[in-house]
Parts: sequence; structure tokens; C-alpha cells
Amino acid sequence: MHAFTVLEWKGLHTVQTWGPFHQQLHEAIYHVTEAHIHDCWRVISWTENLIDLRQKKLEDLYKLATEIVNQLSSSSTVEWMDLQPEDEHDEILWQAILWNRDALHYVHLNEGIRNGDVRIMEQTLPYLLFHFAGGKNLKYTIEILELLQCLHWEWPPDVKDFVKHRGWLMNLTGCPNGFFPIDRGQEHNIRDIKVTHQVQGPNVSWDLMKCISPAIPTLVQVWSSHTDPAKKKDIEKLKGVYHTSEIHVQKDGWCARVKADHVEDIVSLGAAHLFSWKTMQQWWEH
Repeated sequence: MHAFTVLEWKGLHTVQTWGPFHQQLHEAIYHVTEAHIHDCWRVISWTENLIDLRQKKLEDLYKLATEIVNQLSSSSTVEWMDLQPEDEHDEILWQAILWNRDALHYVHLNEGIRNGDVRIMEQTLPYLLFHFAGGKNLKYTIEILELLQCLHWEWPPDVKDFVKHRGWLMNLTGCPNGFFPIDRGQEHNIRDIKVTHQVQGPNVSWDLMKCISPAIPTLVQVWSSHTDPAKKKDIEKLKGVYHTSEIHVQKDGWCARVKADHVEDIVSLGAAHLFSWKTMQQWWEH
């Protein structure tokens, strides 16, 4: 929420199921995460300018990246911080690590989808299960449980292969990074036909729609071939805030100022309480 305020992004403080909310939130997550990771590189490498990292060897960069994941983006670090005395607990750093962990999972899954890697999608299912369980999203939790049951116990290999490679993703471009979920493809088709490139004017007819429809994919590619000039500016602004605030540096006793700034680790909550709730029983009875 703080990042949205800093960048003056409007309409993202409340979840919406219509309009451009999802796309704007997706871009916001990427911008904020990139700024977070840039600051993590600065902290872990003890350098004020990331350009200096160009002088390091590949094995050194790999080691630093591993430290970022282990120290500033992992559940193990979150759990370790939870065990510290209250006067040594840094809630701001805890929240930053929590964001890094969850956002990197989101980016990893999204990039896996974009590149058609169904293996990444399948490997992410347990994490999504804990996320939905911790967020008390019962219907999604049951859906994931049902899918895991089918993938690991019920479906034969040929059915599993068909579902994963023919039922999860689609690609209308033929490009290696042109995949997206089938349901999103349906939504895009409906939007493009009925809204973006709708048939208008006095000569509207089914025949005219039939003539225009084959050209819609080309029109979409032409309209979408642009870059976001605000992205770099947003990231630089956030990096400055994170650097000044030192959110990735331990400060004993640092707490959120207002109640609204407190967050919960819903993934850990989901993992810990999944079997204590009635979720498993309801799924089994279902």
C-alpha cells in the first residue's frame, strides 16, 4: 500500500473484479518487486551503485543472488525473525522479506506461464494451496486440493500429460514467450470482439463481423507494441525510498506506525492451519 501511495497509483487499494484493475496490479507488483530486488543487491553486495556489480565474476554474482534469496526472500528467514525477542524484532524488514518471498513466487509463476512451462505451474500448486488456505479462500483451496489429488493419485499419465499440455495454456502467436492461461485468452477474445475492435456504424452485420474478426489478432499486436516509459521512473523513485528508509537492513524494535500497516504471513498460516480447519473435511466430503 505504501508503494502505491508513493507512486500515486489510484484504484489499487481496493480489490476490483472489473476494469483494468488486474493489469494495473500486475504491473505494480513487478515495479515494486524490481525496486525491492535492486535494493537487496545493494545491501548484500555492500555497494551504492549496482553498476559496480559488472566487475564481479559470474560465480560471485551467483553467490550474492543466493544470499538474497536465503537472507532476504525466504520463509526460513521469516520464521527465524518470528523467534527473536520482541525488542529485537524488526517488523519493517520482516514485511520486506515477506514481500520479496511472495512477489518472487508470483513473478516465477507468471514467467513460467508466459514461457509455457507447465512444470513450474505444477510445482507452484502447493504454495498456492497454502496461500489460499491462509487467506481463507475456501473455494480456491478446494480446487487446488482436487487438482493435486488428480495429478498425484487419480489421473493416469496420459490424462495428466493432456491436461497440463493442452488444458492449461494457449499461444496465439507461436512465440516462445507468448503463452497465457486459456481462460484469460477467452476473456481477451471477448473484449477484443465486443469492445476494443467492435463492429460499429450503419453497416453493422454478422457478415461484417465475420470479415473483421480474422484481422483482430494483428490489430491487437499493433496496438500493444509499446513500452511503458513510466516504469523506469517508478522503479527509481521506489529505490530511493527503500534506500533512504533502509528497509532491508536490520533495525531492532522497528515497528509499523499504524495498525493498517501490519500484515500477516498468510502462506505460513495456511501451511500451519490447513489440517486444523474443516477445509480438508469439506474437500473430502465434496
